[in-house]
Amino acid sequence: MSTGRTAGAVRPAAAVLQQISDAAGGNDAPAVRDDQFLCTRSKVRQADLTGGTAVVRTSPFSALAAI
Repeated sequence: MSTGRTAGAVRPAAAVLQQISDAAGGNDAPAVRDDQFLCTRSKVRQADLTGGTAVVRTSPFSALAAI
């Protein structure tokens, strides 16, 4: 099965991310109204491995995001 790409057409991830960054930075951010926010709550689980054994911590997390 052919994807239409040749080996020479593959670009490094950094080049693709730079192109995405340039495209996103070239656009103005849309105006967000006061009624376009969403508050979410979740629990975040993380493991601390610095002591040689996994110490699992669960903590609440709240975020305010524009929708």
